[in-house]
Amino acid sequence: MNSILLATAALIVGLVGLLVFISFVTRKKKGSVPTKQISENKESEQIDPTLDSDKDRIPDIEEINRYGTDPNSYDTDKDGIGDRQEILDRTDPTSADTDRDRLTDLQEKHLGTDPTHPDTDRDGIPDSQDKD
Repeated sequence: MNSILLATAALIVGLVGLLVFISFVTRKKKGSVPTKQISENKESEQIDPTLDSDKDRIPDIEEINRYGTDPNSYDTDKDGIGDRQEILDRTDPTSADTDRDRLTDLQEKHLGTDPTHPDTDRDGIPDSQDKD
C-alpha cells in the first residue's frame, strides 16, 4: 500500500514539475529585444527601433514587446480599427470586443457606447441587449 502511495506521489510531483517547466519555456519575455546573430564573431545586431512593417506608426519593437500586437498587421484584431487608434482610444488592439459585451469596438464606436465597459449606461442591461 505504501509503495503505491509513494509511486503516485512521485508521479504527481513529476507532472507538476513538467508543467512548471513548460510554462517557463513558453512564457513570453517582457522587454526583450529580438536580436540577430552575425556569423563567426557572435556579435548581435538589434532590430532597427524605427522599423514599422505594417505602417501603423507603431514601431515593430513596441508592437512585439509592449502591446502584443502583430507588427505585420495594421489591425491585429481585424475589427476595423487600426492598432494605433485602439491604443489611443485605450481599447485592446488584440481583441475585437474589448469589454466582451458581444459588440465589436467598431460597432460600439458607431453606436456611441463605451467599448471598455459592457454596460455603458450602467442600467444592468449589457450594451448588446440595451435598446436605449
